[in-house]
Amino acid sequence: MAVCGTCGTKVSMLSTECKSCKDARAGAEAAADREAFLGQVREREERQRKYVAEARLRLDATLAAGRAVSLYESIYVAVDSVLNDEPLADAFDLLQIQTLGWQGWEVVTAVPRTVGVGLLNKGGGAESWGAGIGGNVAGAHVLLRLVVQPADAAEAGPLLEDHLSRTFRG
Repeated sequence: MAVCGTCGTKVSMLSTECKSCKDARAGAEAAADREAFLGQVREREERQRKYVAEARLRLDATLAAGRAVSLYESIYVAVDSVLNDEPLADAFDLLQIQTLGWQGWEVVTAVPRTVGVGLLNKGGGAESWGAGIGGNVAGAHVLLRLVVQPADAAEAGPLLEDHLSRTFRG
């Protein structure tokens, strides 16, 4: 009869490891995987902290020099288009843009998001690609800007920190 290669306990003929050793090894591997994942999270958080600190120094230097800085955000707004008699959204809602406008954000531009529909030719028991309809607007990515003036630099600190944290891509 075979024995476990780890602890020496008897195991079935086709096995090289007992169940308790397999379970212990699987648990150790899971713990190592979790620790590796947590290490990656800590590294990303450190990169983000460093990015925010360095970017904040650049923004503060620009503001201290008497020049304004611009923050940019993008939001997606669905529009109430209809495609093939089906609405693409329930309604057109500007509440999010209005709320941001009250906070000083301005709309810079909008980039439409379109939906295309493929058309098939059917006949004689066969189908083939026929053509397509594109350019049906489903919504828009709205680019917003907030200008922070040097006089507002002190009170804008938390906003700058939040904005920089959200723009980190590391």
